[in-house]
Amino acid sequence: MASSTEAIRVVAAGSTQDQAVVRVFWLDTQSASGFQSFSLTWAEGKQLADLRASLVAMTLTPGFPHHLLDDPSAFCRWGQRLRWTTPIRGGDEIAVLERISADAKQRRHEKVKSQRALGSPTKLRDPMAQASMSRTPKL
Repeated sequence: MASSTEAIRVVAAGSTQDQAVVRVFWLDTQSASGFQSFSLTWAEGKQLADLRASLVAMTLTPGFPHHLLDDPSAFCRWGQRLRWTTPIRGGDEIAVLERISADAKQRRHEKVKSQRALGSPTKLRDPMAQASMSRTPKL
């Protein structure tokens, strides 16, 4: 599709009572908003595997992460990872995202450790937060 506006027009023109709309998002650093998206018509009762088949068959906007289409864990709905058998409903917003690498996770952990070592305030330094995290209640 040429643009997300064109996709929305196609969806609006093709919608019926039996069909709804699913919106697909992906990160795009070249976009001013940081992401791109498009909408497609969707019949109730279909699953993620059907969405994948629709995405493979479409000519998508440049920048769409085609390399992720075979990985079910790349698809998520509001942070929840999906499986090929997950039902997709009209109105769903599905994101196609790269996995966070172990290296990126390790860098975040190291950053938090260094901030704590420097005495930066964190939730764990708050005595009330420490007490609430304790497994045994203090009597």
